[in-house]
Amino acid sequence: MHKFTTELVNDYDKIVIENLSVKGMLMSHVDSKGVHRSMFGKFKQILTYKCDWYTTRP
Repeated sequence: MHKFTTELVNDYDKIVIENLSVKGMLMSHVDSKGVHRSMFGKFKQILTYKCDWYTTRP
């Protein structure tokens, strides 16, 4: 995930993340919705951090 987010930040000038309802996208409660939510959240967190880091560096 770190390599992918670094590539995104280096290759694109603008990155847009859509605010999706992960809970609504799951097929059933049997699915591990906690894992799904945490991975989307972690991806957004890492991407946001790297965007801030690479835009503030001289």
